[in-house]
Amino acid sequence: MATQSMDWPRLGVLALPCLAMCAASLGAQQGNARTIHGARNYYWILGPTGAPEPGGSLSVDRQGETALATWHRSPVGTVATLDFGIPGLLPGDVEQTGPGTNRILFGGVVTGSDGFLMLLELQETGPAIAVIESVAMPGMDLTHLVFHAQEQRIFAFDHVAGALRAASWSPGQLLPGPAQFQVVADAQALDLRYDPLDYSFTVDWTQPIGVHCFSRGSLQPRRWIRHENGQWLATPPGPRVTDPSKLEWAVGDARFAKTSSLRIWGPSAATLSLVESASGTTFATIPYGPSRTWQTVDTTSFALVPGRGYRLSGVGHTDSAEFFPLVRYGIALTAGGLRVGRGMVPPGRCVVGESFFGPGCSLRLDPAPIVETTIQGGLWIAFRTPLGDPIVWIENGDEDIALLQPVAATSLQVRFQPGQDDGGLGFPFPIPADGELAGHVVLFQFVAMAPAGSVVVSDVFGCTIEPTGGEQFRTTTRVPMLDAFRQAVGELSITLSSRLRMTGERQDEVRRLQALLREQIGHARR
Repeated sequence: MATQSMDWPRLGVLALPCLAMCAASLGAQQGNARTIHGARNYYWILGPTGAPEPGGSLSVDRQGETALATWHRSPVGTVATLDFGIPGLLPGDVEQTGPGTNRILFGGVVTGSDGFLMLLELQETGPAIAVIESVAMPGMDLTHLVFHAQEQRIFAFDHVAGALRAASWSPGQLLPGPAQFQVVADAQALDLRYDPLDYSFTVDWTQPIGVHCFSRGSLQPRRWIRHENGQWLATPPGPRVTDPSKLEWAVGDARFAKTSSLRIWGPSAATLSLVESASGTTFATIPYGPSRTWQTVDTTSFALVPGRGYRLSGVGHTDSAEFFPLVRYGIALTAGGLRVGRGMVPPGRCVVGESFFGPGCSLRLDPAPIVETTIQGGLWIAFRTPLGDPIVWIENGDEDIALLQPVAATSLQVRFQPGQDDGGLGFPFPIPADGELAGHVVLFQFVAMAPAGSVVVSDVFGCTIEPTGGEQFRTTTRVPMLDAFRQAVGELSITLSSRLRMTGERQDEVRRLQALLREQIGHARR
């Protein structure tokens, strides 16, 4: 079977931090020495109910002496490409101008020359990617972009100045020029202690409107930047609204929440209700206190359904955002300069007959390669059985490593361009319209091998296949990999794991990688 790579969505909603950042230094730079050569973002369409839902991705990567934009619809389907034909172009970031729109902001720099800001359009006719407008940004390098639709403002991190800039702009207007991008927070205000590109930014949609600055790899904001009474303020994160009744209950690390435990936060001590989103019924109650502190709660007795949507509710304050806890075992590994992230699945999409479903995780190479480098990886797949979840453990100090015992496996590849240090592993896993699949828990684990031969694995993660009925999550788009996937792992329409079969070659490969990992961990402990 042909290998397949996939860009995985950024975290968050609408304006989202990029998974791809890289090393740089503060201050003006001769010839611009930063090494990032790629930009990527997941874009959003409006679903049948009018709510935003993932629609694909747009990536811009170095292609020889220029750069190539690639439009992917669905997780892996390439729709169109655009060769900018500009020697020395270094992509900075891409940002959609709103869910359901086909206009994309694109910023970066041309080596040894000026920065730029472009407006791209994803055109169905053709299909094609078109440059609608381009503005030179002398002395700037826009490596982060966030469009704030409510405030009609573009936020951009300028790599050259080491500062966050902002400019007023509305879709349909001409792009703002360099004079309109005013500094709203410099490196000192942002508390950039190490590397300005080691941070990302997300929009906050509450009042007062502003932007959160995040450290790379953390879901806890470092700085809260907002516009109040005509002044820009950058302060440590705290209550984001002045009306206490609008403060939210929150679940920490919601994208990676586990069914076995939850980290919760609230504005006041209270008894919280754990509400199942689909039915609106209270699933359990949780005592919380003291106020405004993070508290870890053991939820094993609640029997949370992995992959199902829940929210926290409490009197006097706003409900938490919906979260989708998964079965999780073990930790994600780093070895040989290769780091793999924890597994992710599209929330709410593990439904019988759903074609737009698939697991993914992030990858990072440190240092970034100086030549094109291909990382070999794989996805292991299993199902929960009456005896439990098919995993074994490798002792590894304080945090043991979980290994899935797969009944199916497939191979993957990820290509890192020179200077690119972040990427992702992903695979489309279309769920057949077979009602007998409903209720089964499907488990995944990604594996990859560093150029030096070290093996890394993600955590083991999984969710329940829900019955058809959540039509709001259904799509009619056919994933082209469906037939190839079935051929690779057996008849996916046969539901029980005991009837799925790997080829002998795949079984040998899984055993070999697990043996290498055991030996590797054993050597590390000596």
